[in-house]
Amino acid sequence: MTAIERSRATIRRAFTLIEVLLTMVITSMILVTVAGIFAMMARANTDLGARYDDLGELARAHSAVRLALQSLVSGQPVSDLLDEDENPGQAQGGSDRPSATELRERLDIKEEDMEPLHFVLEQATEAARAGVVDDDIAPRRLEIVMERQPTPLAPTNNGQPVRGAFEPVYLSGSGQYTHWALDYVPIQPSGKPIRLINDAALIDWSVLGHAADSDTGERNFGLFQAQEAKDYPMAIRLVVITWDNTSVDWMFEPGVTVGEE
Repeated sequence: MTAIERSRATIRRAFTLIEVLLTMVITSMILVTVAGIFAMMARANTDLGARYDDLGELARAHSAVRLALQSLVSGQPVSDLLDEDENPGQAQGGSDRPSATELRERLDIKEEDMEPLHFVLEQATEAARAGVVDDDIAPRRLEIVMERQPTPLAPTNNGQPVRGAFEPVYLSGSGQYTHWALDYVPIQPSGKPIRLINDAALIDWSVLGHAADSDTGERNFGLFQAQEAKDYPMAIRLVVITWDNTSVDWMFEPGVTVGEE
């Protein structure tokens, strides 16, 4: 083999510039794809971790709300304060039972002396509504009287009924980008707030009443009050959406016993 032939053979065994560039392009594409896969896996792992945390938090909140709403204690009917001579219709099971207003007037009970309501669904405090401009979308608080505390972290009351509230707590943001938390606050006996849900986009309470609203015909109410067992709602609904896009829509059937706070 001549020197020229050996030189040509050597040249054929080397890579051309086009082949080198093509190899670099293919290698870069593979590296970019692999990096994208690893980034996607990392994001998925983060999302799954956040979703797992949300589900654990929501499960604890569901347990506390369910225990609370299944052990409600209503107020004592005003008519129970009258004896049979003063309230014969009630004693005989008649239909001429006086109204609650008439009974309070007969007993000379002033509004400031009346027993606090045992079931109140109302607008949250002004501090909790700091990030909301429109009252129609403002969060609501639920204050109730129960047979026992719905969480072991709350103080007990020696076997007596307890009063507490599920309070929304403003965290940050405004309008539709507001971040909320939900606390259970022991009122009687008093205690420190207990965080149930953290960093939610929506916390929405409503109730299903026995009778429809006379003006709108609706049976779903965002604001509601009850004292006697017969006036309690048929169901209580709680909708929660977290900022990690976990959502729940719970409906609870209340369990009510008659008692005194």
